[in-house]
Amino acid sequence: MFGSMTAGCGPLPDLRLFVGDLQSPIYLGAGAVAPATIEILFQEPVRSNSFEISPDIGLLDVDDVDSKIVLRLASPMIPGSQYLLSGSVYDGSGNTLKFTTKLFGFNPATCLINNLPETKPCLI
Repeated sequence: MFGSMTAGCGPLPDLRLFVGDLQSPIYLGAGAVAPATIEILFQEPVRSNSFEISPDIGLLDVDDVDSKIVLRLASPMIPGSQYLLSGSVYDGSGNTLKFTTKLFGFNPATCLINNLPETKPCLI
């Protein structure tokens, strides 16, 4: 009553030959483009997963537009005030990115400062 056992192993698949997107989306920047609108830019098309803004001013709508996400807020941001934006996005291959960034409330005012001395015409 002797049994025999044979063990062997075949070649393992070479995983280095996998061709596909393994890189998470890259965050490029975010900013307020209107009193109640924030745009977030990425290097590739993404889909939104979740977003949170602090202090909480409410989030009405999220639009995924290629490599840009547009957040429409329930209340306008206070010009120049600091906000903290946290979010999660994923690309077409399912790679995810979680990020947190600070941004400032939209300031519609523009200011032109001209402190150059008057110049006199040059006579030749």
